[in-house]
Amino acid sequence: MRQEKSSQIQYFVKEALYSLRLSRSRTLISIATIGFALFIFGIYLLVSANIKRLIEKWQEEIHIEIFLSDELTLRETDSMGEKLRKKDDILQATYISKKMAWEKFQRLGYEQFFEGLSKNPLPASFQLKLRAEKRTVAKIKKLSAELLEIPGVEDVTSGVDLIEKLEIVANFIKVAGFFAGLLIFIASIFIISNTIKLSLFTRVDEIDIMKLVGGTNSFIMMPYLFEGIIQGLVGAGLAIALLFLAYQAFLIQLRVDELVVLGFGYISFVSASQWLQLMLIGILIGLLGSYISVSQFLRPRTTRHR
Repeated sequence: MRQEKSSQIQYFVKEALYSLRLSRSRTLISIATIGFALFIFGIYLLVSANIKRLIEKWQEEIHIEIFLSDELTLRETDSMGEKLRKKDDILQATYISKKMAWEKFQRLGYEQFFEGLSKNPLPASFQLKLRAEKRTVAKIKKLSAELLEIPGVEDVTSGVDLIEKLEIVANFIKVAGFFAGLLIFIASIFIISNTIKLSLFTRVDEIDIMKLVGGTNSFIMMPYLFEGIIQGLVGAGLAIALLFLAYQAFLIQLRVDELVVLGFGYISFVSASQWLQLMLIGILIGLLGSYISVSQFLRPRTTRHR
């Protein structure tokens, strides 16, 4: 029984490859279409994954900085620090004096911006590291507003606005990617379906003979389903190759220091699970396209032979 099934699969694959060779130009168009569709989807996966990683990285490193009034006494500053450290949202509160802030500016080479000033213009501040569960945009905004109400606090910064904008971009990419992917998916199925249908018309006499000797619709259909699967797999492989070339070209254009400033460190390629996802989508496109065309082609012919 197993040997019979193995022989049938070999026959289906052999017939599929023969059909692909028989209509090379149409096959190449189908593979290119699937490749292009999956390449676009792969770009979406690549961009989405890296933006998500960047947001997570920034959320891990995000802190709130509160700038203090120069009129605060040392005792009042110490008291404020104690109260901040007791808050549930705050994991760590680090005091940065005016002198420490100035020394940091000097190390960064920014002191030229304050040339000619008689005294240090930088305020003292507290850098607040938040607990992991408190690093959402909504919670950081709420805490920042509360901290701004504390007497002696002149200003509060957190960088949360940048994360919020990045999340908006990420959500837009998700929605746009979904609808664009859906349209390309449908278009690819349509092109595969028509390609297989043309292949069927070139072999109509063969199909008639197979039906006359007792060939079932499912038996006749199987080689064309394999044909669609092969086209889908080759198209997915083409998409991954193009995606890798585009990824390498993009890395060459960007300098390492630009990536570090952005917070990436490096830009990752699609993961192994995403490779598999692209392959499965390619198979699905080929399979659906083939099934639609063959089932439509065989239905009226069954009626005619009865």
